[in-house]
Amino acid sequence: MNFYQRKLDNLNHIFVVENLDSSTQSINVFDISGMWIQHIMDKDIDSNSFSRQIGNVCFYINRNGIYKKDIYTKFPHIYPNKISGLLNRLTQPNNKIGTLDIETYNIDKVAYSYAIGFYVKGDLQCFYIDENKNSDNLIIRCLDGMLVEKYNGYTFYVHNLHKFDVYFIIHALIKVDSVYPNKYQFKDNIVYRDGDIISIKISTKINGKTYSIKLVDSLLLLQSSLDKLCKTFNTNVKKTYFPYTFVNKHNLWYSGNKPDIEYYKDVISKSIEDENEDFENMDECEKMSIITDIYDKIPKENWSLKDETLSYLGNDLISLHNVMEKFITSIFINYHIHATKSLTISSLSMDIYLKRFYDNNIPLIKQKSIYNNIKQSYYGGITEVYKPYGKNLLYYDVNSLYPYAALNNMPGLNCVYTDNINSNIGDIINNLFGFYYCKIKTNNGYLGLLPHRTNNGLIQPLGEFEGWYFSE
Repeated sequence: MNFYQRKLDNLNHIFVVENLDSSTQSINVFDISGMWIQHIMDKDIDSNSFSRQIGNVCFYINRNGIYKKDIYTKFPHIYPNKISGLLNRLTQPNNKIGTLDIETYNIDKVAYSYAIGFYVKGDLQCFYIDENKNSDNLIIRCLDGMLVEKYNGYTFYVHNLHKFDVYFIIHALIKVDSVYPNKYQFKDNIVYRDGDIISIKISTKINGKTYSIKLVDSLLLLQSSLDKLCKTFNTNVKKTYFPYTFVNKHNLWYSGNKPDIEYYKDVISKSIEDENEDFENMDECEKMSIITDIYDKIPKENWSLKDETLSYLGNDLISLHNVMEKFITSIFINYHIHATKSLTISSLSMDIYLKRFYDNNIPLIKQKSIYNNIKQSYYGGITEVYKPYGKNLLYYDVNSLYPYAALNNMPGLNCVYTDNINSNIGDIINNLFGFYYCKIKTNNGYLGLLPHRTNNGLIQPLGEFEGWYFSE
C-alpha cells in the first residue's frame, strides 16, 4: 500500500492507494484532517487506456482524454418480499366460506327474483318469495340471515355475480336504504373491474357490534359452468335439471303434474353436451331418445314449483360450495396461499407467482428519464407487406410468443447508461446490447424495417430520422 499527499485545486488531499493486482488500483481520498471523501477504482484496459470509477460513474480515458462514460444504476425490484414469515405461519386453508344464489323468472325480458339462498358447510337456508311478490324484501330477508355473528367475516361465492346476481342485491340494498338509512354499509366497499362489480362487502350494526360478509364472483376464479365444475372436481352433489322457462309470475305456487318435456329439453340437452362430446353429432331422433329417458325418470305427480325450486337452489349452493372448498384446499396444499384473498384467476396467479416463485429480479424503474427512454423503444407488433404476391406459399401462424419470450433471459436490476463521447463507431456497433438513441440515415437498398413515430402513427421510412431502439 502506498501513501502520498498532493496539492489539488488549492486543497490538501491524502490519497491512499492499494494495488489490487497488476492492472487495478483502489484509491481512497481523504481531506487533510483524515475525513474520508470518496473511493476511486482505476483499471488498465490496454497500454493506451484505462477506466476510472468514482461512485456509480465510470470514465474511460486514453491519451486524448475521456472517450466514454458509464453511469451505473441499481433498480429496486417490483415486489419486496416481506411475507415469507407469514407464509410459514399459515397452517390451514381459510374455511370461512359460503355460497349464495338467486333464482329468477322473466317478464318482457326483465328478470325478477323469486328465490334466494345461502349455504355454509352444514347449514343451508333458502327463501321463497311471499304473496306480495316483493323481490327486494326477499333478498333483504336472506341478507339478514347472513349478517349474524356466526357468519361474520365470511366470503360468500356467487357464480356469475358480476353479470347477474349483483344487480338484484344492489337494487334491494338501495331500496331498503331509502326506508332504513344506514342499515347496511356497502357503497364504499364495492370492487369494480372494467365497469363490472366483482366483489361487494356488506356490513350492518346489531346492538353496537358490526357484522360483515363479502360476496365474490366464483366465475372469475373458475371460468366454467357449475355443471362442468362439478364433474371436474368430482363433487358429491351434482347439478340437477330444472325447467327455467316454465316459471312465470302467475304460477309461482303451481302444484300438479311435472311440466311438459319442452320445458326440460334445452336444459337436459346442454348438460349432456357438456358431458358427451358425441351428443352434438347425433341425429335428432337419437338426441330426443336420450332426453326422453332422462325426463321420464323425473316423478310425474305431486310436482311443486316451490319445492322443486328450493331443492334445485339448495343443490346448486351445496355443489358450488363443494367445488370452491376443493379448489381453495388444492391451492393451499400446492402453494400455501389463501385463494379467498383473490378476486380473479389472474390475481390469484399473480399472487402465487409473487409469493412462491418470484426471486426478486424484475426491476421497478422509478427514474422517469430512464423509463421514458426505454418506453420509446417499444413499438409493438409491426407487419409490413412489400410485395403482396406469391406462388406456392406456406403460411405460418405463430402462437404463444409471450410465454416463449418469458423463458428467455429477462432484464435484471442493474442498468448502465453509456455516453459514447468520442468512441469509434465501429467499436460501438460491434458490441451493441441495450436501448440506444440513434440517428439513422438509410441507403438506396434499404427496406423500411425500423419504425418511427409520427403524429399520425407508426411509419417505416426511408431517409434520415432518429429515435430510441432496442439493439436486438
